[in-house]
Formats: sequence, C-alpha cells, structure tokens
Amino acid sequence: MNPEPGICTVNTCDTPTQEYLCHHCTNELQEAWNQIPPLIPVLEDISRGQDTAFSLPNAEKRGGSTTGSKPPMNLSAYQLALNLSQALIFTPQEYAQHQDAWRSHTQILQWVHDADLMVNGETEAGNSEEYNKLRVKAVGLETEKKPQEIVDYLQDHAGITDLTADAIRQWKTRGNITAYTIKEIWLHYDKKRKPVV
Repeated sequence: MNPEPGICTVNTCDTPTQEYLCHHCTNELQEAWNQIPPLIPVLEDISRGQDTAFSLPNAEKRGGSTTGSKPPMNLSAYQLALNLSQALIFTPQEYAQHQDAWRSHTQILQWVHDADLMVNGETEAGNSEEYNKLRVKAVGLETEKKPQEIVDYLQDHAGITDLTADAIRQWKTRGNITAYTIKEIWLHYDKKRKPVV
C-alpha cells in the first residue's frame, strides 16, 4: 500500500511533498530522463546489429555454439529502446503528479541504468599492466587512418575482436569522435568498454 500524498511515495524516501514525488526524487528522475534521448539511437543500432552491446549479453553471444547463423536482432536492446521511448511521454514533473509515481521513478531509473551498461559498459577500477602499456602507446597514435586499419591495428596489438569499422563510422556520425585516429578510437573505446583484465 502506498503512502498518502504528503510524503514521497518512493519506498526509500520519506520526504514531505505536495506531490507524489519529492523534489529530490523528481530531480533524480530528471537526471535519468535527460540521459534517455542519446541512448535510444545507440540501442536501436545495437538491436539491428549495426553496433555491439558492451556489457549485457546480446542474442548472438548466448549459447554454447559459436557456429550457425546470427540472430536478426538483439531483442534486449530493442525492448530497452521501446521502454525508454515510452518513458519520454511524460516529463519528470508530470510523473511527480501521478499516483503511481514511485513505480515510474523506480522503473525508469532501472531502464536507464541497464541501457547505460549496454551502451557504455562498466567503468573499470583497475587495469592490468599490459592494458595500461597499450593505452599509453595508442594515445600517441594521431595519424588519420581508415576505420578498417584501426580495427586491424587494435585486433593485432590489443586482441580487441568486438570492434568493427561500421561501429567506428557510427561513432563519428554521432559525434563521439572527431577523426579516424587510433588515439580517438582507443580513448572512446576505453571510455565505453570494461577492459579484459
């Protein structure tokens, strides 16, 4: 049973409020809500196989066999994109006036968290010595190259096999990188991925 209006309806909050969400919880929802628009196009790309998921398992990586055909789409990414699109129907201030605002608050924060993991991966607290040497070496490589050359370099020098030339082109289209250099690609990859330690 939800508390009466007068205190925030979020289970972990008992702040007095005139709406169903207090100011703090509405702001928390606003911060998550602001992250949604840039996540949706990337999730749509992942769902179509034009980009790869970074942390959450996607359909083509499940199962014991590495042979066979690739599934036509990543349903996890597709569903997250749909959920986040629906979350944009109301603003956080409008959600705060709904009787079930606590449910929307909890669900949207979870969707944004899951989408962020899928799109950006987890941050890594510590890196191996090998990883750090490669990062230092890669940061110095600022010559413009073709996306496939960068993919080949990172595969040969870092064992990175989940990066494609198409993904690099998408990053440039989205403005995540400004040039096709190993330095820029590495720094963006470094930011998005949880490296293998």
